Amino acid sequence: MRYSLTSKAFVSLPLYFFLLSCFSSSPSLPPAETLQAYVNALMTGDLKTAMALKYSVAGDLALIKEVIGATIVLAILYVTIRLTGMNPFSTMLSCMLIDRYVSPQNRKYILLAIGVFVIGSAFFFYRLLTTLPVRVAVEADRLMFEGVSEVEIADTRVSKDRAEVWYIVYYKDGRERERKAELVLQGGEWRVRRL
Repeated sequence: MRYSLTSKAFVSLPLYFFLLSCFSSSPSLPPAETLQAYVNALMTGDLKTAMALKYSVAGDLALIKEVIGATIVLAILYVTIRLTGMNPFSTMLSCMLIDRYVSPQNRKYILLAIGVFVIGSAFFFYRLLTTLPVRVAVEADRLMFEGVSEVEIADTRVSKDRAEVWYIVYYKDGRERERKAELVLQGGEWRVRRL
């Protein structure tokens, strides 16, 4: 029996590492091309593409996802307990109001509506916390690139999950300026953190 388990381990471990290497991916675009695509999206007004290439702080904050998940679990638990008739929350004001003013026939629909409202609110706040800061940052970057005719990538330095890209901005009035952008590897893709 011991020989059998050992032989299964020798077969399964290489298979596991093979599958892991097949599904692990390298970033699709290098930092310089990511920056060029971001700047082109800003200059053409394609804010959807620009937002997809912009770094999102919420993508790194697992706390937001945990709070939203806990809210959803509590809402489901609350509705389930109320629908099954167990009432450990009878002292809560909302339960007292539901018990007093809602008929027993309609009580399950009201509780279901409360659960849907809480879950919907959790998703709304999650979307608000994750997309609004990115949208504001992209709009600020778009305003920075008004009057720009061309952007040329000068140099790139990559260090693990961070990259610095130096680029030259050519304005329509003939001026030029060298700038540095910071990119971060987030979710297997390079994202523009700061211009």
